[in-house]
Amino acid sequence: MTEQQIQKLLDRFVEHQEFFNKLSTEDKQWAIRNPKPAIALMCKAIDQREGKGSQILRLVAKDLAIPATDGSLIIADAKDVFAGWIDPDFGRWCADEHEPGEAAEALVLVDVHKIVGDAGFTKIFASLAPSSLSEDEAIKFVKTHFCLTQAQIIEFVKEHPQYLQQSGATFFLFKSRNQFFVAGVFVRAGGRLEVSVYRFGGPVVWSAWYALRLVVPQLA
Repeated sequence: MTEQQIQKLLDRFVEHQEFFNKLSTEDKQWAIRNPKPAIALMCKAIDQREGKGSQILRLVAKDLAIPATDGSLIIADAKDVFAGWIDPDFGRWCADEHEPGEAAEALVLVDVHKIVGDAGFTKIFASLAPSSLSEDEAIKFVKTHFCLTQAQIIEFVKEHPQYLQQSGATFFLFKSRNQFFVAGVFVRAGGRLEVSVYRFGGPVVWSAWYALRLVVPQLA
């Protein structure tokens, strides 16, 4: 921001200072003693505000629950769910194994987004990371926060089929053998499901014209 913009922002805060009265006395004193962390919290809240415009993603649904699972399922074996087709690259690319620690999984809440801008997977997922991060930091943030397990992906498909893109793909990020992949679930004629696998850092650019979807865990 320029100095002029900063001054204008401060003037607006002074103009509406009565809203600070909603803070408790303890919180007011903390903010006075710790101005830098207080400003950082304010910036983070603005950056992550609901309804913030995105050139790549648009929120479709939130707070969808994936029930707890025992973590035993992998996509390559879920022939009853993906009865149409399962990409053989799950096996060829070693995308068919559990990650350590996936033996038991608690209930998780996820959000569904529509892809509204042309982009590859890294850019699509990174658009959900805080804008203050560098490109490399954003990718690390994505890998840390936006993976689902294969069992959770299967459970989402079973529990929330109405949120799958009905004329294209719905994407899920997952990890296998310390590599990152994206599962693409397709709804075909008669509701039969097919699933493909893509490398997270692959070169494919997905067109916004198809209004494809993305499912990610909610940030804590």
